[in-house]
Amino acid sequence: MILNNDFQRQWADLGADVLGGASRLLMLMDMLGEPVFWKGIQAYLDEYKFKNTDTEIFFKVMSRVSGKDLDGFRKQWFYNVAMPSLEASMDGTKLLITQPADGYDFDIDVWVWNDGSWAKKTIRINQKRNLLELGSLAGKPLLVDPLVRNMAQVTYKMDYTADQWLMLYNHAPNAAQKMLLIQKGFGKLSTSQKILVAQNEAARGLRTALLESMDDSGRTYLLGQT
Repeated sequence: MILNNDFQRQWADLGADVLGGASRLLMLMDMLGEPVFWKGIQAYLDEYKFKNTDTEIFFKVMSRVSGKDLDGFRKQWFYNVAMPSLEASMDGTKLLITQPADGYDFDIDVWVWNDGSWAKKTIRINQKRNLLELGSLAGKPLLVDPLVRNMAQVTYKMDYTADQWLMLYNHAPNAAQKMLLIQKGFGKLSTSQKILVAQNEAARGLRTALLESMDDSGRTYLLGQT
């Protein structure tokens, strides 16, 4: 599932926490597919609209309608207090993603920017150290969970330059990822680079985040342009 640009822009404009509770349902929809997901939601609402209900009942309905055992998904994503906390770094030509020893078990996408387009890969996260061979793509800028499909916090340990962060931002697939990049990497950008990005950014929430990341001179300049 790829959320359309209008939805992503509204998401950023509202300043929503992309790692919040709604992400769990988006993950479930992504796993089941939108038609099956909405069929399950409709069945759940029709069956329990005048009754007391809870998370267990919700998943029983969704499992019945989808024909899939969702018990593992429910336990991992709805009854775990902590969300996955991942660190991405390079180990030779391999991408290394680490998580706590008693962690999660799930797939996550990795996109590598390669000569003007995204090379798309997937890595299984099921132990403390998880490796993905990149071969000739090693050393090129990449995004972990580029579409922000997973309720996971990702920290990058690669020493990206300002130009590399800017490139990732300009080619990020949606507003949610752009918001994360502002939070993670825009401290490396010069004020002039931030101003240029803000002038070309259509989403109000992203422009606000860019404005907040600037020093007084940058904010004064941008405010004078509006």
